[in-house]
Amino acid sequence: RRNVSLFDRLKEEFLYPVSSGVTLKELAVFYRQFATMIKAGIPLYQSLVSLETQTRNEKLRNIIRVSQGKVQEGGRLSEVFAGYPYIFTELQIE
Repeated sequence: RRNVSLFDRLKEEFLYPVSSGVTLKELAVFYRQFATMIKAGIPLYQSLVSLETQTRNEKLRNIIRVSQGKVQEGGRLSEVFAGYPYIFTELQIE
């Protein structure tokens, strides 16, 4: 892991998860819908487009929108999720 100050580490571990603006319940719904679409054979980009319209949380909707652009350019979804460590855990990114 990268070198970070104690203050930054405390912010990442305790403050950001509480004030991230995305609840665990919203993430659970997101992952459940996402998995269903992928299992149904819907392409990754189209799944993200559909999830954007179904998501009520504005913060999560913006992350999905950024993910769409990255995936459309040929990038990895995990790279986008890694940019939001206060919302997505390392396990979710993997």
